[in-house]
Amino acid sequence: MKKWLLQMLMNTAAGFLGKVLASFVLATPVVAGLVEVVSQGEFKFPKWAWAISLSLVLVVLSIWFIVKRMRLIKGMNKRYSPIIGIVSSRGWEDLGLEEWSNVLWRVRIPKKLPSRSFIDVSPENNLSKINIQSPPICRNCNTELEERNTFWGKYSWYCVGCGYKQRSKLDFFEAAKKVEKRVEGRIRNDLT
Repeated sequence: MKKWLLQMLMNTAAGFLGKVLASFVLATPVVAGLVEVVSQGEFKFPKWAWAISLSLVLVVLSIWFIVKRMRLIKGMNKRYSPIIGIVSSRGWEDLGLEEWSNVLWRVRIPKKLPSRSFIDVSPENNLSKINIQSPPICRNCNTELEERNTFWGKYSWYCVGCGYKQRSKLDFFEAAKKVEKRVEGRIRNDLT
């Protein structure tokens, strides 16, 4: 309840401050023009009044943009549990690690079922079953990385274990898809 009340008071204060500041910005050239009328007898808007008004408008718009962007990023960085995940009924068999974008990605495939047939599954069929586990792990301490949105729309991957940070244009999901394509291409090259 206190948080809601504090938020309401902040919004009211911001609205009041915005109205006062807007009135001041609009009134500055007019008041300066009236001062010119009293001192020199003619009505004109001085250049300094326009400069002050324009500067204040730019400052207010910059602050508004920064606050709005920071609120958006704060909402994007809230943690949530993924609803859908890739699950193998037999479990996973790790193939190894792939380094990409200065972090390590775990490459795995589903474990094979004990089969009574003598037919061996070809490696080409296993290409579609490759899975890159996300999130990646830190190259220094093997801790899973966490992801945050940055101010400019990129992502920051960071390790809670050692403090390692890596910036990326891609989020974990998009990066895992790129790593998957890279691993599949390498396996195809090895098979030919």
